[in-house]
Amino acid sequence: MAEESRGEYSDLLLELPAKLVQLGKWISEGKYTKSQLIDKYVKKFAGQRSTVITLLSYCKSEKYNKFDKLVIEDVNTGIFRFKE
Repeated sequence: MAEESRGEYSDLLLELPAKLVQLGKWISEGKYTKSQLIDKYVKKFAGQRSTVITLLSYCKSEKYNKFDKLVIEDVNTGIFRFKE
């Protein structure tokens, strides 16, 4: 049982970078709001909404951001994009 759990955890670690890459592609398009990004992520990866909500919060923080650039949210439109 412990071996099976460890395998599932390892699979999750391998999948996470691909999910981050896709999330980064959507953000780089500069045309999606937070709710749209959440919906796209959940639909594509059958993931938990809470996971992508956390990722989107982290990508706006210098301390927790996993991308090369910080992500900002336009105050008028709510669109997420990378800071220039």
